[in-house]
Amino acid sequence: MPDVIRHLAGIFNQPVEAFQSPTVHQDKLEATDLLLGKLTIAVRVRDAFKTNGKGEPYFKAYKNEMTLRGRIPGHLGTELDKIIDGYGDYMFYGWADTDSGSIMAWTIIDLAAFRAHVASVGKENLKATHNQNIKADSTYYAIDINMLSLNCIFARWSVTNGLTCSPGSPTMSEGRILGA
Repeated sequence: MPDVIRHLAGIFNQPVEAFQSPTVHQDKLEATDLLLGKLTIAVRVRDAFKTNGKGEPYFKAYKNEMTLRGRIPGHLGTELDKIIDGYGDYMFYGWADTDSGSIMAWTIIDLAAFRAHVASVGKENLKATHNQNIKADSTYYAIDINMLSLNCIFARWSVTNGLTCSPGSPTMSEGRILGA
């Protein structure tokens, strides 16, 4: 998590010490992994070098996907349900070299814009691959980030491309982030 916080601190123009851990309730029920003042941030980091059934590294095969759990039998709410229900302000979705702990690429999703996108297309009509995890009997939505509305993507970064922001995003100084 230290590398995630370092990246977020740079984007939100805040010291790393400004980021706090959520309560257990927020973590389990409200899609919150980090707090920055009143902002709630969900964090998902995938192993870039884990390989799929074709022997391809996950990052190479799925770098433009955001995978969220959509159904777990016997559980109250999934990651996707919590987000659609209004929890979370932003999501940090990253790829890491799990051996070194270094983040290789990330996308920050504006979850209010994502919720509006889902409301306009319908959850079942997301540009997504529905993967059934037989062992856990869970369903996952592998959402193509490039198919989301542009305003859903707050910022993107990778080791190779550097920082990119979505067209029309206000700058940090305009107060969009911290609600100033």
